[in-house]
Amino acid sequence: MKKTILLFILTTAIGVATAQTVRVDSLQESTPLITLDSIEVTATKIPTSISKTGKHITVFSKEDIQKMPVTSVDELFRFAAGLNINARQAFGVQSDIGIRGSTFSQVLIVVDNVRLNDPLTGHFNNNIPIPLSEIEQIEIVRGPAGASYGSDAVGGMIHIKTKHYEAKRAEDTLQLTAQIGLGQHQLYFSDLNLRYQQNNILATAGVQTNIAKGEELTNRNFGVSGGDSLYNNYFNVQTYSAALSYFLDEQYTVNFRSSIDRRDFNAKYFYTNNELDESVESVNNSWNQLGIRRKTDQEVSEVNIGLKTNRDEYIFNPSPRFTINQHQTRQFQLGLNHQYHLSNLAQIGGGLQFINKRIKSNDRGNHVNRSIALYADAVYPLTFNTMANGSLRLEYDGNFGFEVLPQLSISYNKTNYILRASAGKSIRAADFTERFVSSTILDLTPGRNIGNPDLEAERSWSFEVGGDYYYDPSLKGSATIFYRTSKNLIDYIYINSNTINNIYTLQENEFYFYAINVSQTRTTGLELNVNKQWQFNNWLTINGQFGYTLLNTNTPGTQTVSKYLANHPKHNFNWIVDASIPKFQLVSNANFINRNADFSETIGAEIKKNYFITNFKLLYKPFEDTFGVFYKVHNLTNTQYSEILGAQMPGRWNMFGIQGSLSK
Repeated sequence: MKKTILLFILTTAIGVATAQTVRVDSLQESTPLITLDSIEVTATKIPTSISKTGKHITVFSKEDIQKMPVTSVDELFRFAAGLNINARQAFGVQSDIGIRGSTFSQVLIVVDNVRLNDPLTGHFNNNIPIPLSEIEQIEIVRGPAGASYGSDAVGGMIHIKTKHYEAKRAEDTLQLTAQIGLGQHQLYFSDLNLRYQQNNILATAGVQTNIAKGEELTNRNFGVSGGDSLYNNYFNVQTYSAALSYFLDEQYTVNFRSSIDRRDFNAKYFYTNNELDESVESVNNSWNQLGIRRKTDQEVSEVNIGLKTNRDEYIFNPSPRFTINQHQTRQFQLGLNHQYHLSNLAQIGGGLQFINKRIKSNDRGNHVNRSIALYADAVYPLTFNTMANGSLRLEYDGNFGFEVLPQLSISYNKTNYILRASAGKSIRAADFTERFVSSTILDLTPGRNIGNPDLEAERSWSFEVGGDYYYDPSLKGSATIFYRTSKNLIDYIYINSNTINNIYTLQENEFYFYAINVSQTRTTGLELNVNKQWQFNNWLTINGQFGYTLLNTNTPGTQTVSKYLANHPKHNFNWIVDASIPKFQLVSNANFINRNADFSETIGAEIKKNYFITNFKLLYKPFEDTFGVFYKVHNLTNTQYSEILGAQMPGRWNMFGIQGSLSK
């Protein structure tokens, strides 16, 4: 215990001393910052270097992902400025992702140019069916991105690009990478990836698992709920994925991926503070994707087809009240995109997107929703140093009708600094849960959530200005100020059934939580980032990063902002410390959160006003990058905290394992 505390003090002291943040380009090990960020990203459908997008963007490379003390994608997001994670359990079981104070439904998740957001509920958006070892790059685009990618990109977009999708023709290769480990509470975790390339074919396969009996916790409602006096917050998360790329010639590439993601877990207090809650849940989804790309020196054409199915079974309490909600959703997508290079810098593009969503549910009913959109993108140099990015989208959705979404960003680049500004409109339509939850249940029990089929879409305008300054090749800082105004935001309000005139299954003169367009909000914020690197005689390398995000959400007039719409930190400090010496690497990630406190007297649960979380990883590499042994800790300080009221997050969790790579 004393050694653990001493190690924690050492790593956090380094973090405070270096005062840094997640780099806007990448955290490549032992690589100095370049003069201006040149990593190519897709803030719109046209690939552009970060320095020319006019936006605040973070990129995590495959090297960053491999060395971090994380076991899932959402844990990685904790340490990027501007993102807030409200998790119900660690190890990627279930997390709500917000960007710049957005709700969890206002962030768009994209995998290889195809949207992943779940039509049932935003709680499932982070159920990403791709193992960490299969990911080539993650791009976090802050601010609206809906003009190119569609609805839900209000706070921002997260684009996950896989290794096979980004691959090009290469020499024959057979490579196996693996990370396997054990931990407390009967934890078993693994992340395996096999890559085979020969002639015109590239095949990859990956498996990731996080399985544990979980911590043993006190059942605060023992004697009321019908459960035992103790319970385990168990989880079983398994992801399997296989992909195939075929390079027809120098221009044509065909990509196919098929993935399965299975999750079984204790869901006690995940969604309610009801004293009878003894919930368990099983979520299974499959993901199939086909892409055909033609690329020449002047043009890029692409067809993307995606099919996602999701089955959710939720049991609220096996005893004494046996309630099972079963839902099956299917989402089909077709995307056509074409880009044309007018010159070395100027590009134009456009395309079509079609989405068909279906649900079959015993408490939400059977429904279909379709949307179709046309969009155009342009990248154009206004002067030698000034670049403009513009997008325009015309969309028809059966949920909200016709909508026009414009977006514009401008960047000004000099030798050692960048100035940027952007503005754009975004939209989010109500999901199947918000529109239809409990709608088929006769004589619904009072106090339950009830959907509203007449909900309007949420609409937002966002603006930001910022800049990046490169003091020298090893020191960089950035600052961004942003503002978002939103209307028709959706929330659940506790009202009398006699005032609800479009639902006929409720008991008379009883109270329910009814989904309505309740609020207009204004969110303002500040993001500060600094990055510093030290190199000592080619023996010791230290990367220290620090980030700070300030958020404030308010409602015009006297209306109080609901807990749901302002469920984000007010102050969020995060840092990453990465120290490397021959054969050893130490990485520590940390967050200090300040937010609105909350308490439930019914179940005796609370959300603390302030809490500190840090993860730690020590890696010993006796044979350079081919093999390593690691010690990893989640929640090193054993902080007792919740981010969703009632869902207790794990305390300190020790893990040991091996990782390595073999190539032929």
